[in-house]
Parts: sequence; C-alpha cells; structure tokens
Amino acid sequence: MNIDRDQLIKRVAEKHKLILSDDDPLLASVFMHDVVFEIHTAMLIQKMDEQNTRIISTLQTILNNSRSEAKKEQIKFAEAMQAIHKNNLGEYRQIITEHITVTNLNAAEAMHSKNSSWLALVMMLTFGILYVGANLYIIMRTP
Repeated sequence: MNIDRDQLIKRVAEKHKLILSDDDPLLASVFMHDVVFEIHTAMLIQKMDEQNTRIISTLQTILNNSRSEAKKEQIKFAEAMQAIHKNNLGEYRQIITEHITVTNLNAAEAMHSKNSSWLALVMMLTFGILYVGANLYIIMRTP
C-alpha cells in the first residue's frame, strides 16, 4: 500500500492541526501497520493463488470425468441403437419371409388352379370325343 509519509503529515496537520515529526511514535505505528498489512496481503494473495490452483485442478478432474462418463454413455447409446436396429432387422426379415411364404403359397395355389383348369379342359375334351365316338358308333351300327 506504501503510505506517503509527507502526504500523511500534511493531511494530519490540515485536518487536526497537529504537527507530526518523522520520529513520532504514532507515525511509526501507522507505517508498521502498513508493513504488516502488506505482509498479510501478500500471504492472502499466495493462499488465494494456491486455492485457485486447487480449484482449477479439481475442475479439470471433474471435466475429464464428465467427458469420460459422456463417452461411456455415448457408447451405451450407440450399442442400444445397434441392438434396436438389429432387432428391427430381425423383425423385418421375419415379416418379409412371411410375405414371401404367403406369396409362394398363393403362386402354388394359382398353379394348382391352373393345372386343375387344364385338367378339367382335357377331361371335357376327352368326354366330348368319347361322346362323339359313341354317337358315331351307334349311328354306324344302326341298319
């Protein structure tokens, strides 16, 4: 803080009408107070610097831990999303497989129907030919 001795003597003289000398014990007490104040101020600044260093170190540790936890949570989230995606793929595969099976069954049924239609047509033609043949036989056998 460094108190200016001459300024202090001048202000006391103006305000209180007292004249202090350089060897006045009161003035020595004021300057000793100034020295003690500077020492304590320096100690407080040192303690504050140490405390700030500890706080910064603690905050850095907390930040690093938070980053680590965030990374772990990010990995867990990604794994969960992959599991959901994999599960959905399985469900989609099952749905697609079911649709393919139904489509194949419908195609087989259609082929069976088509074959049945052909078979019915062939049978009708066969019966038709037999009918015509039987009629021709009857007509030829009749005198």
